[in-house]
Amino acid sequence: MSGNDGRKMSKSYGNFTDPKEVLQQFGGDVMRMTIMNTPVVYGGDVALKDDMFIETVKKGFLPLWNSFSFLVTYANIDGRIPAI
Repeated sequence: MSGNDGRKMSKSYGNFTDPKEVLQQFGGDVMRMTIMNTPVVYGGDVALKDDMFIETVKKGFLPLWNSFSFLVTYANIDGRIPAI
């Protein structure tokens, strides 16, 4: 994996975002989904950039959240209570 500047990811270069910061800002699910959608899953190289996490939120999690929010809003309006 390579860092933000294209070189090998290394603490001495300082060319990567701290994983703890990514987890605090975006959460574990976004981090996992982003990494699963890269060639690193198949043994390839990948350059992890902060923009990749933002894109995962925009294209993956926001549509899912909006669908859930729509369902809950109109279920509440109609007085529907899900059976468990």
